[in-house]
Amino acid sequence: MSASAFLKPHRHLQLRVNNEMTFCFSRAEGELEKKREEVKQVKAKERQLIPRSRFEGVCAELNAALDREKRAQKLLREQNEQLHVSCPWLMHT
Repeated sequence: MSASAFLKPHRHLQLRVNNEMTFCFSRAEGELEKKREEVKQVKAKERQLIPRSRFEGVCAELNAALDREKRAQKLLREQNEQLHVSCPWLMHT
């Protein structure tokens, strides 16, 4: 068997392996690019988020405002009850 006859099938096999490797590499590059884009989108969304400490601070302020509102409502109810007790004729108007 001559050397060229021996190398010919191997050359075909080598080309096939190279083609498959190129295909797999291209596909992996495509996947890598998709993942990079996903990371970029996540980072963009993350920049729009507020820090947890600020969020907790706003929640504390809102809870304090709600407590003040509840106390004000309670005071108004108590004043309304006192007004109706001391001036019962106002209940009919």
